[in-house]
Amino acid sequence: MDPIKLIDNPLEEVRFGIKSAKIVNLSSENLHSLPEVLRNSHHSFYSVRISTDQVDLVQAVEGMGFRLMDTLVYYKKTTLKLTPFFDSKYTYSIAGSESADIIYAMAKKIFRNYVGHYHADPNFAKSSCDEVYADWAYQACKQQGVADAVIVAKDKDTPVGFAAIKCHNTSADGVLFGVDPDYKNQGIYRSLVHQFINWAVQNKMTEVIYSSQINNYAVHKIWAGEGAHIYKSLYTLHYWKL
Repeated sequence: MDPIKLIDNPLEEVRFGIKSAKIVNLSSENLHSLPEVLRNSHHSFYSVRISTDQVDLVQAVEGMGFRLMDTLVYYKKTTLKLTPFFDSKYTYSIAGSESADIIYAMAKKIFRNYVGHYHADPNFAKSSCDEVYADWAYQACKQQGVADAVIVAKDKDTPVGFAAIKCHNTSADGVLFGVDPDYKNQGIYRSLVHQFINWAVQNKMTEVIYSSQINNYAVHKIWAGEGAHIYKSLYTLHYWKL
């Protein structure tokens, strides 16, 4: 039986000004030790993701004071090939560190009042929640290790969408995608998916993975249309030690 582990979350600590940790390795077998782990920890905020197959475990931690915040659906595509790409209106390229500020400004607009686990928690100010995703996009361009590539879509010189990619061995993870709300329904998101897949092929990845909120129906439709399949889904729960 693996013990429960707590992993510091420095991004949350900087953004929200709290001692924050992710709970990993939680299982029905080690659940009995969770109260002691929390009691002995110096953190004040905790998040944990639990498979939607483990309803008993979810209900058990809810009984300890955890609250459900969101549900994520994960897609995987393992049959990868270069996708013919035609988009005469917008251009797509790899963003460098010099693009961090404009990507940040775009992401701040894209993720305003985004329905994610931060925004669902009434203990967080909504403006601070917006900032988490914008800062993530900024760091993806600026800080080594946050992302392996950021693809940016532009309308002439104006950025209108982006896709941040993080690799794990031969798996490429689309960790953060977004399209400017003023450019919705123009095929940009689908084009970013195609660019993501092509990047994965060119960099010898064997699969691409992506996650999204369960109610992000337009995104689910696109990924299903690209031949990706759902391989897992997770609940996100929060706990505050106040």
